[in-house]
Amino acid sequence: LRRGTTATPMALDFEGRAEFLIDAAVYPGSSGSPVFVYLPDVHRFGQSAGRHFLFVGVVAAVFFREEANHLVSLPVPANNHGLVMGSEMIDLGLVIKSKAVVEVVEHYLRQWAQ
Repeated sequence: LRRGTTATPMALDFEGRAEFLIDAAVYPGSSGSPVFVYLPDVHRFGQSAGRHFLFVGVVAAVFFREEANHLVSLPVPANNHGLVMGSEMIDLGLVIKSKAVVEVVEHYLRQWAQ
């Protein structure tokens, strides 16, 4: 379990796609990890019943800084094989929004039911 913050507004589509950015530690193997937003209930301070976690998407990619300080978005690798030397992960992750995830699951279920 890791903590982070949203780096772009979740209500907006990043670069026109149903995605947003998070500022969090995204490491090899974390692709597909669920992302939740914590919404405390300020009226019930200190009571666990007043806390809410919303599923907002899944991690799809991590941003790298290359030697020339050019930022690149790449899928999160499952291992360190194939990483370009001189690249550095900058803890900026690309998240596919939950609405897109739900659409894919619903499409799959419709296809499977036929």
